[in-house]
Amino acid sequence: MPISEIITAPVVTIAADATVAAAARTMRDHHVGALLVTQGGDLVGLVTDRDITVSVIAEEGDVERTPVANIMAREPAFVREHAGIFAAIRAMQRANVRRLPVVDQHLRPIGVIAADDLLIYLSNELGTLAKGLFRGLERERSRLGELTGGS
Repeated sequence: MPISEIITAPVVTIAADATVAAAARTMRDHHVGALLVTQGGDLVGLVTDRDITVSVIAEEGDVERTPVANIMAREPAFVREHAGIFAAIRAMQRANVRRLPVVDQHLRPIGVIAADDLLIYLSNELGTLAKGLFRGLERERSRLGELTGGS
């Protein structure tokens, strides 16, 4: 299944010259923990709530004057929209991140996939598999019971 089919987070962007305070408000307003930093529609970085906390708040920086460009991850890892789930997992592992931008064929962002999204999707799929296996075992037990006279 292409990763684009399980994206849950919308594309929420911010300019590199926006302030960290503006980034925090945008995250709050859109209920997201990461913003894609774009320039002319191109992905140039990624900033997370953790970046804001560790790089500005904990250092007692000025959120109203610090630009997002100062704390964003430049050239973030990404996954293409037609990549599979395991390609996204490998990309997260290699980059040691929990969120990945998803881009189209022109490398324009179309969404964000989070490790949580992948875990939920995979656990649902495993649950469906387990239910099918359980039903199969129940049918086998029933047939065995019929063959042995129910003992």
